[in-house]
Amino acid sequence: EYWALKYNGRGRGYSLGDIIATTHPEAKSDKQNAIFRYLIGKDYNSELVPQIHSFEELKKAESVEDKIRLITEGRLPHEIVTGAIKPDKQVWQSILYQMPLFALLRNLNTLDRAGVLDENKKYITERFSDKESLTKSKILPFRFLNAFDKVQSGWAKDVLRQAVELTFNNLPEIPGKTAIFLDISGSMVGEYLKIGSVFALALFKKTGGNGVFWLFNTGVYDPQASLHDSILTQAEKIKAGGGTNTGKPILGLIQKEIKVDNIIMITDEQQNSGSPFYRCLADYRKQINKDTKAFVIDLAPYNSAMIPSTDKNSWYIYGWSDMVLQYISLACNGLDGMIGKVKSMLL
Repeated sequence: EYWALKYNGRGRGYSLGDIIATTHPEAKSDKQNAIFRYLIGKDYNSELVPQIHSFEELKKAESVEDKIRLITEGRLPHEIVTGAIKPDKQVWQSILYQMPLFALLRNLNTLDRAGVLDENKKYITERFSDKESLTKSKILPFRFLNAFDKVQSGWAKDVLRQAVELTFNNLPEIPGKTAIFLDISGSMVGEYLKIGSVFALALFKKTGGNGVFWLFNTGVYDPQASLHDSILTQAEKIKAGGGTNTGKPILGLIQKEIKVDNIIMITDEQQNSGSPFYRCLADYRKQINKDTKAFVIDLAPYNSAMIPSTDKNSWYIYGWSDMVLQYISLACNGLDGMIGKVKSMLL
């Protein structure tokens, strides 16, 4: 019932009802048959599908009391409630207590506008202070950034700062010593820098200090990142400006003779001065560590490339998603070896 309500797809092109009408699946129970019939718009036994029944009754409900009762009894997902009716303050109050953690995070600003955020301070604080729930949720630190920027309440910002500190352990392990280089040139200003800063700081904390975190434009700067101060507070202090020299931080590693296993660069790749990244990377591998892996996370949509595709120890990642870190972790742990093994099994 839950999936039928949440993902039916009506009004968005091809729906679940269209799929059922096309493929004619055989229902394995009376309940499943009722769900199928509901999706294709035929009469169904509402007693077998109480959640669907609650949703359909919600569309017709007039009193606030009836709406709250149907939402609560039917345990209706907030997405379908807000799609069916326009919630007032009391309705938002009932929705609040049924939201999964990620949904609660994404809707903090909406709850604030509805006037129910401050009234539920204790509950929201407890939800975002629950380390076990945050770990199970798999929410990564940068996901808190949008909520942090939009919510106005000072106490809510403090809660989010603390929650981020409980989620950086959700980041996958990256073996070895890692150098993290964040582009702070003028073209990175705005969302690129915000996302990049939170990611870089969280990743640095994940290393437990066994890493290097530098900022760069046409120069290289050590922000003296703290393993104890709030990630969001530190990220707010990082500002963009100046030109771009993507080779500069690699030259810094060479000059200081710092040996690292992985280099992760976060940039929009608008190189406009200095030594190209790949030439400096080749020098680093020749002089310091021939096996260093390099990852370039290109936050911009230009699809340019600083590294030739023939380099088997370098990876390109365009754009940003939750899977970026997982991919880097897999690559560091032998992604190519796994793929080779599968291919050999197929052959």
